[in-house]
Amino acid sequence: MVRQSEKMPGEALLCVSGLSALDKKGLPALKDVSLEVRGGEILGIAGVSGNGQAELSQALCGTLKPSAGHPGRRPGPHGASPSEFAAANVGRVPEDRHGGWWAS
Repeated sequence: MVRQSEKMPGEALLCVSGLSALDKKGLPALKDVSLEVRGGEILGIAGVSGNGQAELSQALCGTLKPSAGHPGRRPGPHGASPSEFAAANVGRVPEDRHGGWWAS
């Protein structure tokens, strides 16, 4: 029997490469971010307010257009609907509990 901790990672489901984005004021919020998330993994983004975590989650979910790089595989084109993300098993918990998909 294989224990959970001994399983091999799944296929890459999210491959982010050289992602950069601007904040609401037009200032750099992300610079050259690269990461990979594989099947069975959970990605959590945390940080001090104003350090780019909100812009990263928005860029990954398609509610913020990146200024450079590739935000990886995600459902649909930029601005996909909440139902498309839900159908693809993608969830997002915004830093502001009132800032759901529609308020990003």
